[in-house]
Amino acid sequence: GSSPPRLGFARQVTHCWSNDSWLGDDELVRNAHRLAGIPGWLIHGRLDVSSPLDAPWRLHRAWPRSELIVTDDGHGGDDMWAALARILADRA
Repeated sequence: GSSPPRLGFARQVTHCWSNDSWLGDDELVRNAHRLAGIPGWLIHGRLDVSSPLDAPWRLHRAWPRSELIVTDDGHGGDDMWAALARILADRA
């Protein structure tokens, strides 16, 4: 049978987490210099209990031309979606 979309998403997320997203220790931060010519935005909710702020902060510090946007809500909250909408609107 078919699973509800949220169940499929939960399976994918836990599969990636359980395998450390197939990345070595600190691999994203160590290789962030390779993104030097590419702008990027990291949007993180201050109240995100699934991931502490130090991870996006460290990636932002290592990634030239990145912008770290910290919102006042949690993971996937209204403030995060509003920040994404602003970024996309500025690019349209």
